[in-house]
Amino acid sequence: MPLIVYNLTGTPVTLAAGTPAPVVPISAAPPARGPGLNVTSELRGLSGGSYAALEVQRPATVEYAWSGDVEYETAGLTVLGSAGAGVPGAGSVGNTQLAANAVNSAKIADGSVAGADVAVSDAAGLGPALSLRKAFAAGAGGAPDDVAIYTADAPFKFRILDSEVLIETTVAVETVQLRSSAGGGGIADARSDAFSATVAGRLRDTGVGISNATKTIEAGGSLVIRRSDSGIAGEFLLRIVKET
Repeated sequence: MPLIVYNLTGTPVTLAAGTPAPVVPISAAPPARGPGLNVTSELRGLSGGSYAALEVQRPATVEYAWSGDVEYETAGLTVLGSAGAGVPGAGSVGNTQLAANAVNSAKIADGSVAGADVAVSDAAGLGPALSLRKAFAAGAGGAPDDVAIYTADAPFKFRILDSEVLIETTVAVETVQLRSSAGGGGIADARSDAFSATVAGRLRDTGVGISNATKTIEAGGSLVIRRSDSGIAGEFLLRIVKET
């Protein structure tokens, strides 16, 4: 389907590359799109350097979009899908249309995909897993306490698929455990085994402390680390999946 370019400015724009380089007509109401210009032929088969030059020129100047299915690769040039501004159309990026390293850390802004934006697991339980890490420093010791991960502000409902703890500072015969409420709630609030803090090292949840079933945290809910002694230090490492 055609590759269309739109001018976002009030002056004609000569594209930085093309065979020949097209001149894009003005927008009557910048920064809204002007009339679309079909540049499918002019931009087909350009070098990577040419597409890179077009990308440098693109921001706040022009906008590219496929009117339907993608006809060819434009490596390095941002091209929208048929769904509209900022939204790639369904099927507009196939699994063979991104070259190796086409998307890397330098091209993904921090926070551009938040945990709350990750897809929910489907009815079959298939969904992308997220990692959650919480370190906890040693306190004064001698009394139990809670280290909050979420306090009535979990961003979405999630299921804890796996958890483990790294014990750094030990306290003999004491434990750390994930709970869904502060204040030392009972087994109904447990979200992990009660891990021994007697010996330093890594411990993985066996399921025994949670009745051998994975547990959830509701959206807006709480998740805390219950320490039987505040002198324990380490970090919890969780693997979670978003649920409805």
